[in-house]
Amino acid sequence: MNAASCESKTIEQLTLWFMDKLDRSSIQFDHEPLSYDGNTPYDVQFYQLQTEVARYWQSQYGYVPTPGQLMKGFFGAEFERSRRERLANRSWLEKLLGWYAGSVSSRRVKRRRAKGLAHYSRAM
Repeated sequence: MNAASCESKTIEQLTLWFMDKLDRSSIQFDHEPLSYDGNTPYDVQFYQLQTEVARYWQSQYGYVPTPGQLMKGFFGAEFERSRRERLANRSWLEKLLGWYAGSVSSRRVKRRRAKGLAHYSRAM
């Protein structure tokens, strides 16, 4: 196994670990005010999780991930949680159009999306 695949595997595992811990917590980034001095409950939780995962990784795998890996894992987990939340809040039509947008050109999709949403809203 080469170094790049080991690092990506570590980041994937860290992301899953952080997602599990963040899902269990009641603190959400979206619900916190912006902080310039790093003392909001979200910031405190971030530092605690960084310390906790370093200890866990040391005991489980015999090494501590690099600070870059920890950051990628944490913010990867936040991205996935945010993505999951956004997708859950979309209607079935928006989900279908989003899927369709990935398979054809964006200009063509924008026209169909506008037409489809207008048609859908008139039907209701």
